[in-house]
Amino acid sequence: MCGAGLPNFDFPTFEAFAIGERRSRGFRAEFFHLFSNSHFASPVNTFGVAALGRISSTVLRPREIRLGLRFKFSWLHRPEACEAFAAPKLLA
Repeated sequence: MCGAGLPNFDFPTFEAFAIGERRSRGFRAEFFHLFSNSHFASPVNTFGVAALGRISSTVLRPREIRLGLRFKFSWLHRPEACEAFAAPKLLA
């Protein structure tokens, strides 16, 4: 026996912002089960119990929101300092 389909809407978003040449920050927001509609479980169908016909739970998880902030920076101040970390050049 199949029941009705249960819609689930997840929505992630991300935005990056530059702060000068060597720094940047990023913001991320994730919304799980965005609209959070109530989907009730089946009622208790065991005869002889006091909870017969009672709906006591939901099927889907509650809404969850995650927020994150990332800050990236470079500690190298001079462009010529980058050459010290470059791969060695092969001689022909």
